[in-house]
Amino acid sequence: MTTITAAGLLFDMDGVLVSSIGSVRRSWRKWAAHYGVPGAETLEIPHGTRAVELVQRLAPWADQGEALRLISEIEIADVEDVEVLPGAWALLESLPEGRWAIVTSAVRALVEVRLKAAGLPVPGLLVCSDDVTKGKPDPEPYLLGAARVGVAAAECVVVEDAPNGV
Repeated sequence: MTTITAAGLLFDMDGVLVSSIGSVRRSWRKWAAHYGVPGAETLEIPHGTRAVELVQRLAPWADQGEALRLISEIEIADVEDVEVLPGAWALLESLPEGRWAIVTSAVRALVEVRLKAAGLPVPGLLVCSDDVTKGKPDPEPYLLGAARVGVAAAECVVVEDAPNGV
């Protein structure tokens, strides 16, 4: 067993605390079909990437603001099989208030909907894609998370599942 001491904990959301893979697949495939993205019916998006980057990459011809609004609407409406991952609820309940945050590539409205659908509380300390100018793998989201927890980034442990976040 390894013991790690940390002043703060920073959690990614999807794949760490909740599973929303079905919703993500359905939503992005529906969005991609709407915009005529080749291979829309089998589209797999890179986990942990902000929607703004995905929209730019997948449909650069689209009105970016409208495309972002549409994917946000589609994802927020689809929480059919969003669920809390085993142990997540007990872990979060065991942590001291103000010593942990969620740092995610999702927009705030989507974070709130997915956490509620999974039965988890929306934490007071939260960093969403709307809060940063650069998404993961840039360190900006996690540096902001450490600042919101009130500790140096070097004193935090990050719990992450996506290559972009790692």
